[in-house]
Amino acid sequence: MIIDSVIFQTAFKNIKKQPVSDVVKAYLNDLYKLYNVNLNYDSSQFVYRYDLMGTILMNKLVKNNKFDQVDMVLLPSWGVTWNMDYSAPELYLKNKFNIHAAFLDVKGCGLLCVFYALNTLLKLYNSNSISKALCCSIENAWLFKLSKNKPVAPEINFVASLSTVSKCNSKQFVKVVLCEVISNKQYIEKIKSMINAFSMNINDFIVYVKHKDNFNVLTSWNVIFYPISSGFVYYCLDFIFKNRIKFNYIFIVDHDHALFSTGILLIKQNGFLYDKRCFISI
Repeated sequence: MIIDSVIFQTAFKNIKKQPVSDVVKAYLNDLYKLYNVNLNYDSSQFVYRYDLMGTILMNKLVKNNKFDQVDMVLLPSWGVTWNMDYSAPELYLKNKFNIHAAFLDVKGCGLLCVFYALNTLLKLYNSNSISKALCCSIENAWLFKLSKNKPVAPEINFVASLSTVSKCNSKQFVKVVLCEVISNKQYIEKIKSMINAFSMNINDFIVYVKHKDNFNVLTSWNVIFYPISSGFVYYCLDFIFKNRIKFNYIFIVDHDHALFSTGILLIKQNGFLYDKRCFISI
């Protein structure tokens, strides 16, 4: 599976924030009451409409002909869909933009939903079931109260997509070698096993991770200061596509401590030259 382009956007100047709708307030109150969970959010804050954010993403994809001959669109999602007038917003967007590809939601799997989506796509490519697919995310930020006990929830609004193909004629692309979600206790050994399997030396690879932990045992690691969000994979890939990185192999690693899980994405570049730059926190 090859990734040939990335979209990642966190600023939405062309749409205005709105008050949380009464329908959404009632829904959240009923949902949290049903499960006897404290609803810790600030309903006085304004939000971006989920469908308007999605429209921005779809317009970009249509403009770049990314839906042409696409077999499938995977839609990993973690956040709340604020102020939606549609029970199935993704199908609303599918109909609005006349997209013929199959849509598949990847929900209910927490912060690592993008890793689960890419794992699914990789299996489909390896079985020759698809030749072109998109992985698209629309994520609303949670409305946090000013308190110490903040829930683990998305901290930023973003839209993003990865265009994937089986074969690529582009000069710039990365090949997905592996994408898995495993136990927090196993990921160091998994990364070491991949380093050994591909005979990587210290100059061949780097690990991008949000948290400084035991990666010092691997020597090559880079801590990224990134908000809590399922978009870490998109953020890293967007940087890689916009900047020349000297490493042949790149590990992208994220943790979901609530589910004791770690997502690992291993990609191989197509021979970029070295241009020393740093990540910019958002």
